[in-house]
Amino acid sequence: MNYIKIENIFKSYSAELYNGLSFEFKAGAPCAIKGKNGSGKSTLLNVTSLHYSPDAGSVKYFSGSNELSIKEIRNAVGIVSPYFNPYDEMSMKHLAEFVSAGNENKLNSINRNYKVFEIDQSQIYGEMSVGFKQRVKISLAFNSETEFLLLDEPFTALDSFSKKLLQNLIDKNKKAVVIIASNNDEEFSFCKKEIVLD
Repeated sequence: MNYIKIENIFKSYSAELYNGLSFEFKAGAPCAIKGKNGSGKSTLLNVTSLHYSPDAGSVKYFSGSNELSIKEIRNAVGIVSPYFNPYDEMSMKHLAEFVSAGNENKLNSINRNYKVFEIDQSQIYGEMSVGFKQRVKISLAFNSETEFLLLDEPFTALDSFSKKLLQNLIDKNKKAVVIIASNNDEEFSFCKKEIVLD
């Protein structure tokens, strides 16, 4: 079973966000990160993704009893977040090829996603609407290699059609570790665990 273990995390900016936070995010038990604006939901996801470093503590990824290397983590994590953006000058087709890095299974799964989300493969990412940019992020994140899904308000800017598609993708990835940060109770009604930040 895959899981992420954060242990004794400390993080502060102008104010302290976490003081010795420890938690295990496990596959098959989607977890919601809840809290008011400014409580550190996005920061916790960024620390968990290793995009930010904690002031103290550790973040480790496991497949069974085996701890994953940084390279393995990068390949296995799918992120949907306002802070992670593809290259503006690339088309959907080129983004799919870039992210798949020669992995045919990964490329095929991304291609299936963007077709389901009705994205024009020739359109340039930087010229898309906010809603379609979100569809692109989801298409890239939910690929065949993804074992850990870190989702920061993933339903934002999506129409009802796309929200249903995203929920279907989440439901199909039952073996993945799923973490979702949001203020909207409807967006994490499927979650089995939660972290509430003050």
